[in-house]
Order: sequence, then C-alpha cells, then structure tokens
Amino acid sequence: MEIKQLTVNGSVTLVTGESTPQAIKIKADPGEVESVTFPLVDGTMAQFDITDRGEGRIRFDSRDCLGKSCWNKGGNLDGDIENADIQKYVDDVIGRNLPSWLWEMIISTGRQTKDYEIYETDLFIPDASEIFGEADWYETRYCRLDYYRNPHNRVKANKPCSEDACWYWSASAHSGDSTGAVFVGAGGVGNGYVASGVYGVPVCFRIMAADLGGLIGEAVNHGGTVRRAQVSK
Repeated sequence: MEIKQLTVNGSVTLVTGESTPQAIKIKADPGEVESVTFPLVDGTMAQFDITDRGEGRIRFDSRDCLGKSCWNKGGNLDGDIENADIQKYVDDVIGRNLPSWLWEMIISTGRQTKDYEIYETDLFIPDASEIFGEADWYETRYCRLDYYRNPHNRVKANKPCSEDACWYWSASAHSGDSTGAVFVGAGGVGNGYVASGVYGVPVCFRIMAADLGGLIGEAVNHGGTVRRAQVSK
C-alpha cells in the first residue's frame, strides 16, 4: 500500500491511499503553510495561496486564473461586480469545478459594491485596491494585501490552457468610465479596459482557520501538495 508522508509544524502524519479524512491528524492552523495544491473536478491541478489571515479565518487566492470571461457582455458596468457576468462565471463555472469536500469548508464573505454596500458571496475575485493599494483610477475599498506587494504574485497564467502570463480582471470599475473595469496586465501592472473584453479569472475564498488542517488532509488524500514557508536559520 502506498504511503505518503506530510510534515506540518514538526508533526509527521502518514497518509495511505485508503485512509479516511478522519484518520488524518494535523494541527488546526499550521501557521507556516503558504499554499495548497489539489485537483479540481476536471482533473486540473490548481494552487491556492494563503493571502490573508485574521479573525479566525484564512483567505485563499488562486495562484493562476481558472478560466476566462468578460466582465460584462454588454460592455458596461451595470449591476456592479455583485451582478456582473464575471461573478456569474465564478459562481457557475469555476464554482462547479471546485471539489465537494472544499465546498464543505468555504464560508461566506462580505464584499463591497462600488457604493460601499456589503453583499455576501462564497467566491470572489480580488479587488484592484487589494492588488495595487490606493489609487485615483478606482475606488479604494480595501487595504492592499501584502501578498500582492510581491510583483511575482501579481502575475498569473491561464491554467491549464497556457503557462504564459495573461491579462486578468479585478473586481473594480475604472473610475470615471461607465464601460471600463480594471485588469492586471501580463507584467503585473494594472489598467482599465472595456468590460466586454474576455480576460482571465482568478478566484478567492475563505475558510475558518480551524479547518485548515482538514483542508490540507483532503488535498493530500486527493494527490495534492502543501508548500510551507522557508524558515531562515
């Protein structure tokens, strides 16, 4: 019987191909874990990086785009991000491709419209302010995530179609423009473009911090991997 070994926070857990999730014992919040990779329903291996921790919750952003969509087919910003075609794509296309065991852990997240009204969603895409920080060409609805201060983390590819860097949408409208939304270019620099353009779509979700050990266990059981922060000695 094949045996895999996973080390988290100095604890060693042996996982066999026949083991059940209940048999996996991993600390609830292995703080040095940076990312988890696991197969989607269609077999694509997807990496999700931890981008934020706080209030007992952990946020994951997909390392790359998990599909392509327009922001709004009509080429306008009617309905804002809450009712945009790209949000429907995230919910209906990407959402169906996430494994059922992950859906059991995903929690609802409060997000803001352009008018700063809160709506609840399970899956979302990053806002321009989370990626680039404050600017005058989009609304600064959130604080910049330290994760996106690293230019490397702002560059994403379309998976599994290509390994090349792609353009992808953010959740932000381009200020002063009723038809443009903010995208991130292949070099990690932002700009605005008409909403009917078809660009890459990343996806974000949150889980309770106490469920991180279970997520890692499920990922490993399904052939996934875990990346931990390298500690300098």
